[in-house]
Amino acid sequence: MSLVGAAMVMQLLQQAAAPAPVVWGLTWVSPPDCIRPADLAERLEAASDRRAVFGANAALRLEGRVAPEASGWRARLTLVDKQGTVMGNRELQSEASDCRAIDDRLELVAGLLMETALKPAAPMPPAPEVVTVPRKPTLPAFEVYGERHLYLGQQIGLEGFYRRLGRLDLVDDLQARQVKRAVGFSLSGVALAGGAVLLTGYAFGLGCTYAVSGASIQCTERPVGLAVASVVLLVAGAVGLIATSTVDPLPTTLVQDAALAAAANGRP
Repeated sequence: MSLVGAAMVMQLLQQAAAPAPVVWGLTWVSPPDCIRPADLAERLEAASDRRAVFGANAALRLEGRVAPEASGWRARLTLVDKQGTVMGNRELQSEASDCRAIDDRLELVAGLLMETALKPAAPMPPAPEVVTVPRKPTLPAFEVYGERHLYLGQQIGLEGFYRRLGRLDLVDDLQARQVKRAVGFSLSGVALAGGAVLLTGYAFGLGCTYAVSGASIQCTERPVGLAVASVVLLVAGAVGLIATSTVDPLPTTLVQDAALAAAANGRP
């Protein structure tokens, strides 16, 4: 194969490997003294190494307008896709009296707009991995385990348990029972102590009538009333102690407390 034939083959291969040029449209409005649309299109095609060409059936369109101002010129360039969506725009000004003084700047700004449109869109970042954190089991508000009364996992007293349930009637009942038992045990204790003191005194001759017989002194008559009083106090103390002990200090049982807790938690 000759050198000319080899060069032609290489050129054809390069052309086949090169991407197809993007077809652009150009809409241009300017005074006659400014750059003409054909000249601008030629300059932009050359600057892009023919990767962009202007013609019919354009996928993208460059719209431009140049207008005079009091002290120079103003140009506006807009990039529009086939559906009419504006993809970008730029403005530039010049104080030069000659409209052609902005030709190079027009070419640069238009080329940048076109280059931006031809860049492939950046890939979307991968969606963040969704990590499902298992929820901690919700503690029931009220629980009764053994003899412990719990509220949100914390142990509370029985009175606090009733108060958090809103059962103030049970609070009053509990306090009345506590007072009743405290008074009963106190009075029973006083009676037992008094009876024991009187009985001890009776045994040691408290209240006796003494008589002197020779060189000795003898108790001739013991006070029956003292003995009776000591016995009465001891019996009353014992009865009071037994009666007070039979009074239930709690208005509810543990089974009833568990049922109250379940009802407050919304469980059947």
